[in-house]
Amino acid sequence: QFWIFAGLIISTKQILNLKSNFKSFGIVFLAFLIIAFLSITFVMTRMDALPIST
Repeated sequence: QFWIFAGLIISTKQILNLKSNFKSFGIVFLAFLIIAFLSITFVMTRMDALPIST
C-alpha cells in the first residue's frame, strides 16, 4: 500500500506541474481514484472479515 500512496503523491506533483485547465480535471480524477481505492480496500477487509467458505 505504500507504493500506491507514493504513486498518488507523485501523480499529484505531476498534475500540479501541468497547466491550470488540467489542474481541476486532475484533482477530480485523483479524488475519484482515492474514493475508489478506499472503497475497494474497505470491501476487501469486509470480505476477509466474513467467514466465507469457497
